[in-house]
This record gives sequence, C-alpha cells and structure tokens, in this order.
Amino acid sequence: MPPLTPPPPRPFRRSDQVLLIVFGLALVLVLAGFFWWQASLPRAVPAAGPAAATPTRRSDQAAPRTDDSLAVAAETVYANVDQMPQPPGGMDGLTQYLSRNIKYPAAAQLQGVQGRIYVSFVVGPTGEIRNTHVSRGIGGGCDEEALRVIRQMPAWTPGRQDGRAVSVAYTVPVTFTLQ
Repeated sequence: MPPLTPPPPRPFRRSDQVLLIVFGLALVLVLAGFFWWQASLPRAVPAAGPAAATPTRRSDQAAPRTDDSLAVAAETVYANVDQMPQPPGGMDGLTQYLSRNIKYPAAAQLQGVQGRIYVSFVVGPTGEIRNTHVSRGIGGGCDEEALRVIRQMPAWTPGRQDGRAVSVAYTVPVTFTLQ
C-alpha cells in the first residue's frame, strides 16, 4: 500500500487576503469601541487596601510641604483612603437627604428628561463639601439642581488616612425619574 500523503496546500488567494484585512479592521474597531466605552464610564473607587493610599494631584498644584502635616492633608486629594468619608446618617441618610431636597425642574419634566447624573466633589479634612462639578449630566436643568443640593449638604465625617483627616474625592449618583 502506498504511503498516505497529505494533499498539497491550497494556494493563498486574493480573496483570503481581503478577508484577513476586513477581519483585522473589524477587530480594531471593536477594540476601539470597547476602550471608548470603558473611558466613558464613571470611575468607581476601589475598596480600601494597601494600594489605596495613592494621592492624586494635578500637575499645576504645588507639591505638599512635609514640615506641616495639616498643610499636606489640605493640599493632597486622595481617591481612596483607609476610612472613606461618610455623610450624616450614612448612605441611607444621604439618600433621604437627596430625595427630600431635590426638586424636579419643570423644564425637564416638560421635555421628559430623566436619567442619572454623577456629581463629583471633594470632602475636606473638616468634612466640608467643595469643588463640586457634574462628571456626567443629563441637562434640562437637572444638572444644576443636583449641584445645588450637593453644595447645600451638611458637613460629612471626613475621610482618614493613617489616622488623620484628609481630603477625599467622592462621586455621588443622583437619579431623576419621571413617574
């Protein structure tokens, strides 16, 4: 019996090249869309851990002084700390505060605007709320209303890092729903 030999390979055709190019471009577009989608998501603060004590500082801010620990705490804004700041009454208290104080803008009701707004701010070492801004809004006057209510919030219990009160960046979702 003669030895079995595999059939000769099929020659590489032009249509195969076109398919490979189309597949490659489709893969690039899918990956680009995925990364764009990831970048548009609000940033969640990871749970506290050993790597949580990395401060974030803008490049135009001066480096903190090491001779005065209070100045360091006031100038450095942390993304995550050993003990995160707490609103009065905890998260349930925050939810109650928002539901009691937010007034749905009339223009937004007429236009049918609804959705979730992400308001970012800094909780200072004394618990004060500062540097409020809308990270992602829905318009119709809802963004301004969410900012107004967040700016009027009572002082929070400040976040702590290594036993001392520090400034912590925080983001709160505010949902507007028509009923």
